[in-house]
Amino acid sequence: STPASFGQTAKKRSMQTSQNEAKRARIDTQQDVDWAAALLAPMGFRGASSAEQIPLVRPPVEVVQPILAGLEDLAGKKEFRELMRKTQIGKAVNGTRKHPNLEVAKTAKRLLAEWKSAVSKK
Repeated sequence: STPASFGQTAKKRSMQTSQNEAKRARIDTQQDVDWAAALLAPMGFRGASSAEQIPLVRPPVEVVQPILAGLEDLAGKKEFRELMRKTQIGKAVNGTRKHPNLEVAKTAKRLLAEWKSAVSKK
């Protein structure tokens, strides 16, 4: 077999990445929010204190970006406060604030600021 028969070519791989970045996860229900939290912190958190909620494993950018984009509308939902209380989504997003990818880190920080503001208004 030839080396060209293994895997995708570099051109196909780069096209696939640009398509993934445009995707947005649809997050509407508590089950969706639980799913998002599980993907953002797939093996739970390290650190005993609640201020130190760092995921044991950081998922790749291709996984995190569509989830954060899908979570942008969460604060506008009427069950927002209940979702924040019942799920680990706040901790999971907080854990992505220090993601090595700067765009992911900025998006997570912006989401957390919006959520804090929305919780204090209601």
